[in-house]
Amino acid sequence: MRKYILAASLLPLILLPACSDVGIGFAHHPLDCAIGIAWGDCLPGTPGYAHQPHPQPAMVWSKPNLMQQDFARDKYACMMDARAQTSGSSFTGGTMVGNTYLPAAGASRSGEIINQDLFAACMEAKGYTQQQQ
Repeated sequence: MRKYILAASLLPLILLPACSDVGIGFAHHPLDCAIGIAWGDCLPGTPGYAHQPHPQPAMVWSKPNLMQQDFARDKYACMMDARAQTSGSSFTGGTMVGNTYLPAAGASRSGEIINQDLFAACMEAKGYTQQQQ
């Protein structure tokens, strides 16, 4: 009986090298990655690897004989031109619970974003091109 207890207590130490460092499970999550569940340690060639986001190369704006002050001024002007307002709201109707009426609830938000297509068009109109860093 003691042999079984000793073997069972050593099992976690034996499996430790096979554990994943990005979540619970075995290293590279072989079953999950094989059926398309994306984990950070899925191996290339598995459906799970194909379904996870991969970093895109950084893009920079360039222009011949560019001075940093000119770039900053042009970028600011294009950002101001490309501003767009956003807003959203949600509403939940009232309901009766027993003999009590629970009133409706709502929420709203608004903000500002930079329209990336307008920003890019503005920078291109000022003579800039986008290149990989």
